Amino acid sequence: MALILLAIAGILFAGKVLLLAVALVLLAVDPFQRQSCIYNSRMALFIVSVLLY
Repeated sequence: MALILLAIAGILFAGKVLLLAVALVLLAVDPFQRQSCIYNSRMALFIVSVLLY
């Protein structure tokens, strides 16, 4: 039972790390397009706030 819970926690943590990586990639991809950069930074802030919550 403990191993199953540990595996689930690991999967959730990996998912959070993956989301964070995606957010960082989105920020890095469009630094020159001002509007999409603003959109991406808002998305990244939203994702980070969800992760911290």
